[in-house]
Amino acid sequence: HPMRNEVNLRKMRTVVMAEAIIGPRPGPPGVYDAAMTTGAAKASLPNAKLLTLGFLSGCHIGLGAFLMISCGGMCPGLKETNPGAMRALSGVFGLPTGLIMVLGGGGELVTGNFALIAAAWANGKATLKNLLRNW
Repeated sequence: HPMRNEVNLRKMRTVVMAEAIIGPRPGPPGVYDAAMTTGAAKASLPNAKLLTLGFLSGCHIGLGAFLMISCGGMCPGLKETNPGAMRALSGVFGLPTGLIMVLGGGGELVTGNFALIAAAWANGKATLKNLLRNW
């Protein structure tokens, strides 16, 4: 198909021009390609699954915040003697625990979608409609 070959040629020219201007892709080889593949898969998720995974991810982050409040709030003596250590203890249990639950459960967070689906869209593996839907 001559039209398809012309489109592919334009895409290749764009990549070569971008690499000439910006330089080669940063990071270890294959990482960006893996991000594009993951972004393309995330972009094609059905709406029901996307909403369910997004809701569950919000619940996981909320559980991490609850754990932070309950662990940090249960140390009144530490707060009086060393408030920095109490804040560090709260930080250790809060967001990291929520993120681990999200990653373990295969959830959807908008921050990951900003990077992964944008990479897939920039390389023609996702549509603009799917990019905006995930954002």
